[in-house]
Amino acid sequence: MSAQNSLTVRQAVETDLPFLEECVATEEYCRYIGGPLSVDRVRKIRQGDARLSKDIFIIENGEVPIGFAEYHSHDTINENIVPNIFICPPYRKTILTAKALFWVLKLAFEHYRVHKVALYVKAGNDVMNSILEKRITCEARLRKMAKVNNDIYEDMYVYGMLASEYQILYQRQKR
Repeated sequence: MSAQNSLTVRQAVETDLPFLEECVATEEYCRYIGGPLSVDRVRKIRQGDARLSKDIFIIENGEVPIGFAEYHSHDTINENIVPNIFICPPYRKTILTAKALFWVLKLAFEHYRVHKVALYVKAGNDVMNSILEKRITCEARLRKMAKVNNDIYEDMYVYGMLASEYQILYQRQKR
């Protein structure tokens, strides 16, 4: 495994289920992500009523899991993918979030070999929005798209990156 402050991403395995369950039960996950992975789904996987998706990856700093990415809505015809990324609260406001985002993009373009990655981010997710707006094109603002409480909706931003844009970013990262 790599040294501290060196992120790695690996496919989730059964022993990661307690970590995933802990993540999706947090207020931050519910507030900012609320994606396809849910407490109920993780419990079903743990009980054997569902299978662990090959599209869930654990993000680690050294050997410490700090978050996960789940790739869903993989459109193989148009070569697009939509990942969700969750970084645990103690690490969210650090450089590790930006590094994790790079890994998520790297995996999307190099493992899934897609033409485009789209990221949907709730307007209230200031940490992720501030990172994305510096690196990726904001393609849309969807008004009142995301439900955050019983009767409260907030806007959602759609960021997009093409494979050609990723290549330019990757070349910069290698220097």
